[in-house]
Amino acid sequence: YGLDAGTSDQCTNALKHAACWGHDCSVPVQMRMARAKMAELASQTNVAGGGKLWIGETGWSSSLSETLTTNMKPCEAWSSMETFRNYYQDFLAWDLEIGGGQQAP
Repeated sequence: YGLDAGTSDQCTNALKHAACWGHDCSVPVQMRMARAKMAELASQTNVAGGGKLWIGETGWSSSLSETLTTNMKPCEAWSSMETFRNYYQDFLAWDLEIGGGQQAP
């Protein structure tokens, strides 16, 4: 992710992709890619596709993490309590749809 063009501390565009749960958002996109790889593996091994896809970990830091070393560090909104709250509220409301006609995890 990158900071908004022409700014040194704004990340509105990055948050629109990373801290959401729609079909074009980060986690659902990653789940679609995982499903595609599962299908590819199943076809190569003559095993039926589908199966369970466990989401092992996802989360958002509620304060600026000492380990955050990316260019998101100067963006206060990235590590804000508001973003943290919205991320988890939206996660709890997520219907597990990942788009692309892929089976939900």
